[in-house]
Amino acid sequence: MSGQIIVISGSSGVGKGTVVSNLMSKNGEYWLSTSTTTRPKRPNEIEGVHYKFVDRAEFERLISEHHFLEWELVYGHFYGTPGPPLEEAYRAGMKVVLEIDTKGALTVKRKMPESVLVFILPPSVEDQIKRLRQRGQDDEDTIQQRMKSFFDELEDIQYFDYAVVNDAVEDAVTRIKDIVSSDRWRAAKQDAIVGRLKNEYVRLFDEVKNG
Repeated sequence: MSGQIIVISGSSGVGKGTVVSNLMSKNGEYWLSTSTTTRPKRPNEIEGVHYKFVDRAEFERLISEHHFLEWELVYGHFYGTPGPPLEEAYRAGMKVVLEIDTKGALTVKRKMPESVLVFILPPSVEDQIKRLRQRGQDDEDTIQQRMKSFFDELEDIQYFDYAVVNDAVEDAVTRIKDIVSSDRWRAAKQDAIVGRLKNEYVRLFDEVKNG
């Protein structure tokens, strides 16, 4: 039985990383995809946990080898989702979580239509700007650039399956878990069960017909 692909996306400052961390810490059946990036490692980040950090030449080599399910150039740095480990976890029946940008999310949806796209929203614009400033990673010009991107990315929300407002982390995690649980039982995903029932029907009908 295959698993599920859950893509968590949203703009900088909406708290999607915190939401994903909380989701992963309490749910052993979830498997988090580790993205590869060319951007410098931040002081609080761990190689292989937050990202796999490579230089541009290595990233371009991986692109040429079709290693990534999706990749994007974001704010001057490459980010990519490695395909092989994700596909292995998916085939093993895991709930596979991707935390990626909105363009990458739409690429995943095109390649894997069964994936579930969740857009994380801030409770307000003021809250998002406050978060960006409090984390201390960007100057004011960069923050303004990120906010402009936020309004551009809102245009993509129409292509997402769900939107979750991150007004409180625990509530956002609960909403995502509810989404994942209900999505598993979508009729379009019950091909195996439907196939088995059809086969049983044909077998029983033939037995009745042949007496």
